[in-house]
Amino acid sequence: MNAEADVLERADAAFAEALAGALDIREHETGMHSKLVLLLAIYFGVVSLISGMDFALGQFATFWYFIVLLALGFGVQVGLYTYLKNLVGQHGASG
Repeated sequence: MNAEADVLERADAAFAEALAGALDIREHETGMHSKLVLLLAIYFGVVSLISGMDFALGQFATFWYFIVLLALGFGVQVGLYTYLKNLVGQHGASG
């Protein structure tokens, strides 16, 4: 039972380290602001093409907190993916 708890504790620590590293890489290498702006531009572009710019601005004004959190969530996912892809690439190259 103690060995099982140790394995879970190491897995939790590794996950926390990977998440912190991904967020750090994301912020320093890609610039969080540029990715957030890109995702918001895609949102405005798609909604404007479908329903018009006035509708897009109205929806953003009403639901801005959901839209920004969604864009940040996608940014974190991209950061984690990039970090893990680089981590696997380093381990694959080293043997």
